[in-house]
Amino acid sequence: MATWKLLLKTTFVVVPVTITFTDVVASFSKVIGVSMQPLLNPDCNRGQNDWVLQNRLAANQTLHRGDIITFITPYDPKQLAVKRIVGVQGDIVRSKNKNKMTHIPVNYVWVEGDNSKYSHDSNSYGPVSRSLITAKATHVVWPPSRWQKLDSVEIASDRVLKHEQYALQL
Repeated sequence: MATWKLLLKTTFVVVPVTITFTDVVASFSKVIGVSMQPLLNPDCNRGQNDWVLQNRLAANQTLHRGDIITFITPYDPKQLAVKRIVGVQGDIVRSKNKNKMTHIPVNYVWVEGDNSKYSHDSNSYGPVSRSLITAKATHVVWPPSRWQKLDSVEIASDRVLKHEQYALQL
């Protein structure tokens, strides 16, 4: 009987702590699709998807151009997406087709997939509210052969103008 009591007590501690940890600190997420290739899911055509570590604490910290984030999609609140931040508040972003300039409002970011041909991103639905960001993706954790840190990359200067730069060019 003592074993059952110990198991029950352990469950009442471990389960809430685990849930709190994955909601607040970090969790794992399976990456679906090809929009972030070649960085993520290079072998998804063979049925192998990457899993990333999501740093949930970083979602409330300063995010930078080039960071990879997970967020609730603006068009479906049940769906998460993984994309790269191209523009932050105050930036003017040139769309991929080069025909449209978008000013990124306060508390919004512009996100795009690395594989632009197959990415449904801000070029389709506009800037994403920071309130929809759930985490910063920091590492590929599965499969083991793909373990790597997801570093931020520099965004091409012809795509993003800071508000001050744009004003000077007018």
